[in-house]
Formats: sequence, structure tokens, C-alpha cells
Amino acid sequence: MELLRQLKRFFWVAFAVLSIFVLGFYIGIHSGENVYYYNAQGKLDKMLHIIQQRYVDSVSVDTLEKNAIQNILEQLDPHSYYLEPITMQASEEVLRGEFYGIGIQYAILQDTLVAVSILPDGPAKMAGLLRGDRILKADTTLVTGKWLQVDSVKTLLKGKKGTRVQLSIFRKSNGETLPISVVRGEVQIPTLSSAFMYDKQTGYLRLNAFGDRTYQEFMQAVQDLQAEGAKQFIIDLRDNGGGLLRAVLSMLDEILPVGSLLLYTEGKHNPRREYYADKQGKLENVPLVVMMNQNSASASEILAGALQDYDRGVVVGRRSFGKGLVQESFDFSDGSGLRLTTARYFTPSGRSIQKPYHKKDDAWARYERGEFFLADSMLKNDSLVYKTKAGRKVYGAGGILPDVFIALDTTLGYGKAWQALQQKRLLGDFAFALAEREKFSFPFKNVQDFEHHFVVQESVWQDLAKHAQKHDISLSKINAKEQKEIKLWLKAYLGSYLYPNTYIFEKILAKEDTWIQKAAETFSDYDKILKSVKE
Repeated sequence: MELLRQLKRFFWVAFAVLSIFVLGFYIGIHSGENVYYYNAQGKLDKMLHIIQQRYVDSVSVDTLEKNAIQNILEQLDPHSYYLEPITMQASEEVLRGEFYGIGIQYAILQDTLVAVSILPDGPAKMAGLLRGDRILKADTTLVTGKWLQVDSVKTLLKGKKGTRVQLSIFRKSNGETLPISVVRGEVQIPTLSSAFMYDKQTGYLRLNAFGDRTYQEFMQAVQDLQAEGAKQFIIDLRDNGGGLLRAVLSMLDEILPVGSLLLYTEGKHNPRREYYADKQGKLENVPLVVMMNQNSASASEILAGALQDYDRGVVVGRRSFGKGLVQESFDFSDGSGLRLTTARYFTPSGRSIQKPYHKKDDAWARYERGEFFLADSMLKNDSLVYKTKAGRKVYGAGGILPDVFIALDTTLGYGKAWQALQQKRLLGDFAFALAEREKFSFPFKNVQDFEHHFVVQESVWQDLAKHAQKHDISLSKINAKEQKEIKLWLKAYLGSYLYPNTYIFEKILAKEDTWIQKAAETFSDYDKILKSVKE
């Protein structure tokens, strides 16, 4: 029962996070035409005007207007929504793949903000900030103490292009407190979070979203991995909530032959529009495996659906989210905006994968139905059966069903000690302190040497146990499996601090990721899976 309760909490939290994540993206054309919608005179505008002029008490008309807009949109579909100015800005930054800031990756360690990585050619690098510097002040605001949160730090360091932030930093290497003035500039946000060789012939790429730079990032990573010997690729779209339509279409154009229908969209006020591959792609004959889970949505489903329809890649994992609606963006003069669903998208075979609006189909509902344990438990609409190019059955209305199913393994999962260490950020804290203390004494030539030969020695483990004990976490009675998990994560954290911008953190954890292991194994049955016709 305890496992059930934990899983239920996990799925509700995951679904809430996914909902926010999916709402943060839109597929379609960003439109600046908003005057008609914003100034239209009707009952709502007149009513708000009357309230403002005649109501008995003071009232915020702006709040009433915002609530009215949200209530109206709730009557439509789950993906039409209103964005406050600050949320609108954050959404645009992710899609553009850039914002204006100082260009550091930071961690909050021991209630102190620490620069763990300085982005090459970024504003902080130009100003002289070094990795390991402790930031004590940003302008007049103290940046230390238990109040520190990631969002509050972002607010201090981000700002308009060309504006200046005065930092007070402590440099541990020489014990000095120094003033550093940084002029904010463009900082790129990569949507490709990992790219490395999983084995001698398999390249692994993980995409967090589809933004303005995704296609360029993806193709550059493919080229780099092919230079290292990659003959086949795993594309990890787990928890990828979507993004820009043009990004995923550009990727598909590299994979499918010239003339292939990639997608079509259609809505009451949007006549059918078809999108075709129009160039000779660089990945047309390269084996591909796409990983998806219940949080993979929108543009992720466009990619997987098109590859599945053409028998051009194997989809591994679980049934995807089921978002098959196109949103356009309408901006308001106060910086807020409207994301309005204007069409549905359809995969090349004609599938609409949008799940029903009012039918309970979240992660917890799927878990309760047994869908995380048995492939046969996945919902299939037998009235919406389509065929792939090779004649395999695929289904519409409710997400992309995988070709190779991965069941939930209840024997996996991190123990209480690992969870406590992570909750209090102690693993990252300890790893960073170890990296600072021992970085010149580690006998490793490079990141590859570290990956293959570093092991957590008993002396390091005992030091970690003492550090954990100070925070009322005991490592003395944990089993061998949990100790292995903690050591793996400690190695990953340590590697990320010693060798920043190398994907070493993700690569170390990938070796123990059973999903990636299954995806890699799928290549041995690749042709058999794609040519099989399921009756």
C-alpha cells in the first residue's frame, strides 16, 4: 500500500508538472495580430465598464477581466489558455532558445550561490567570473541564506540586454572578496540536453523541447556523433512536452524521402494544409529508435507518429500524452497573450492522436488501468485503425502507441536515503566540495578516462556518510543496491563539476537506465519489427 501511495503521489505531481510544461509551448504560427480580439466591443467589455463606473465597492477590473478570459477558455479545449506577461515572456524565451542574463550555470550549495560552470564567450566569462566563485550580492541584494530559491536567483541575474548587474563574489582559491560588474547579454538555452555515444555504433540524443535552435542543435550533434562512428541513433523524447512545428518538420525533412507527406493540419477556420519533405535528407537511411513516455506530447508525437507511419523508426516506451491540437499565439498590449487552438494536426496516415477532452486519461488513470504494466492494457480505439506503409496497424485518438512496450519495474526506484540526500541537495553539495578539494589530485587524463576508471573509494564513501549524518541521514544500514545508486549519482555529479559542458552527468546515468538499454537492444530486431504486419 505504501508503494501504491508513493506512486500515486508521483503520478499526480508528474501530471501537474507536465500540464504546466505542455501549456508553456505552442505549435504553429506566432501571430502579432491581436487588435480585433483585444478591442472588440461586446457584452463583456460593456459589463466591465459598467462595473468600473457604478459598482458599490472598489474592485480590480483587470482581475475581473483576467478571470473572465480564463473562464471562457475553460469552456473550449485543455490547450487554449491565457498567459500573464511574466509567463508569456518565459514561454517565448524557451521557444526562442535564448534570454538575456550573465551566462552561468549555478548551484545552491550550503545556502550559497556557486558558479559551477561559466558559459564560453558569455557575459560572465568576459567580466572575469570564474568557476567556483561564490556570489554574495547582486546589486544591493544579498544572495546567501536559506531563502535562496532557483526562481528568485533567476530574477536577480536576468534582465534587459545591455543592463549591468554589480556582483560581489568570494573567490575561495585566494580567499578574496571581489566586485565584478557584468553587462547582461544573450544567453542560449539548449533544447538538446544530451548527445553522446552510447556504444561503439549507437548515438544517443535527448531533446527537452522543440524550439528555434532545435534543428540546428540536433543536426550538429548528429554530425559530431557520426564523426565518432555512430551508425544508428536513439532519440529520447521522454517528458518532452512539445514546441515549435517548424522545428520538428525540419527534422523530419532530414529523415523521410523527398515528397513524403510529413503532416497536415485542419480546422473550421483553417483549410487543410499539408507539409511535405522537400530535400534530400542526411538521415534517410539511418536506423532510428524513438523513446517516449506518457509525458511526451505535441511535437514529440508528430515526430514519432510520422516515423511510425512510414515504418521509418521504432517507437519504444509507453503510450504518449495525446495532444493533437495546433495553437496560435495572440499578443496583448500589456505583454500578456492568448494561446488559442485553431486546428488539429494529423499524421501522414490520417491519425488524429488527440485524446478526448473530458475522458480521464492522465498518468494516474493509466496506472490504475494497468497500462504501465501490460501492453494489452493500453487504450485502443478499434474504430480508428490505420495502416503504416508496411501494413502494420496503428491507432488514432489517444496518443502514439509504442512498437516496443516498456513495463513499469516496481523493483526499481531510489531508496529513502537517496531521496533524502537529493531533497537536501547534499549529493551535489558534497560532490562540488570534493571536486574543489581534489581536482588537481585526480589521476585522470580527460573526461573519458574519468568515466571509465573513477570509482567511489571507501574513504570518499565514509566522508559522504559523515556529511549525511550531520543532516540526520544515516547511510550505515542501506542495502547494496541503494549504495550503488548513491555512488552512481555521486560520480555523475562529480564528473559534471570536473568536466562541465561534456554531457558526462547524463552519460554516467544512462549506463544504468533500463529504458536506454532496451532501446539499444531494439536495433538487433529493427528490420523484423518494422516489417512485421500485426493482424
